Amino acid sequence: MNKQIKTESIFKIDIVIENINSEELNIKERNYSYKEINEEGNITLEINYDPFGAVAEKIIRTFNEKSHLKEEVYYDEGEELAERKTYERNDDETLKFEYTHYLDGSVDTLSYKYDNEKNVVSKVLTDDEGYIESSEKFAYKNNKLIKKEIFNENEKLIEKLDYKYDEKGNILEYSNHEDDKYNNFKIVSEYDENGNRIKSLKYNSNEQLIQKSSYSFDKKNRAIKSIDEDGRGISITHLNYDKNDNTIIQEEVNANDEINSRVERQYDNDGNILESKTFIDMHGMGINQNYNLKYKYEFY
Repeated sequence: MNKQIKTESIFKIDIVIENINSEELNIKERNYSYKEINEEGNITLEINYDPFGAVAEKIIRTFNEKSHLKEEVYYDEGEELAERKTYERNDDETLKFEYTHYLDGSVDTLSYKYDNEKNVVSKVLTDDEGYIESSEKFAYKNNKLIKKEIFNENEKLIEKLDYKYDEKGNILEYSNHEDDKYNNFKIVSEYDENGNRIKSLKYNSNEQLIQKSSYSFDKKNRAIKSIDEDGRGISITHLNYDKNDNTIIQEEVNANDEINSRVERQYDNDGNILESKTFIDMHGMGINQNYNLKYKYEFY
């Protein structure tokens, strides 16, 4: 039986050349992130650190007796209180209201409504005076989302998303429509007999193909290769696994077979990641990155 994680600490080790004339590497280690997890597997404390190792963001979460989120308190850099969110639920534990409490004492309320299958059919965001700030509507077919509409404070439709599925429930087509047609797009996907997505085509508002991706899988249905092509060029990603199906190498190359990025990972016997080594080559378009992440755990 796998041990249950109580705390997770991640440390980032940056590996840099001291200056352009130096051949020596400067290794700097700092706090990267920290999490506390309760016995139900919920993250109760989350801290992210800035490049200097100081707290950049802290989130404290509390949960009800049924392990559903009850409150989130956000702190920004310097651990100053930023905002607080509280959650009110229906008898069946679905969300009824989500309240955002601001420092000036004002409160925004996000209200949820559901159909008989407990699918969300509407969300309405109001301020503390009851004025609508935005709203969303959702439509379903066979319990699958087929349409999402987003409205502004004047109840004007500003964005619509449509979904089409095959007989197995895979998304065949996903399209986005906005007032600004420049942002409109459509994504068409194909799947193999195992339900793995093997091709994705993205079109702009003029039905011009702007991005193409293909995916390959092994006999265990593990993704082993992807090819992405857009106006910037082609990138090819290879994935390798250990005997426990953990991803141990993830490497991306360009059309000239030059490495764009490479990530190597190590795991313990329970599949918890222990270390990752990352290298990113900007090919002269920016500063290369070379860093390690080390993970330390406490267990129940």
